[in-house]
Amino acid sequence: MKPKKYFILCLFFILFLSFWAIKPFFHLGFFPIHDDTQIVRVQQIAQALKDGQFPVRWVADLGYGFGVGVSHWFWLLRQEIYD
Repeated sequence: MKPKKYFILCLFFILFLSFWAIKPFFHLGFFPIHDDTQIVRVQQIAQALKDGQFPVRWVADLGYGFGVGVSHWFWLLRQEIYD
């Protein structure tokens, strides 16, 4: 096989494989993840900061509209101290 044809074949193969790798980035809308509630928490904390609440202790729109307290307890801190 000529080197130019080999190069074109390899380039086509790489582009074909990379298409499947980058295809999810061109999907419209929100992509599903295992912890989508974390995104909502970040958005709600940003909203509370815009409302002038600092430090953020309560987010009003979570908990089916009743509000939820924001935890400032880092549960892995105990593990980090023991290690």
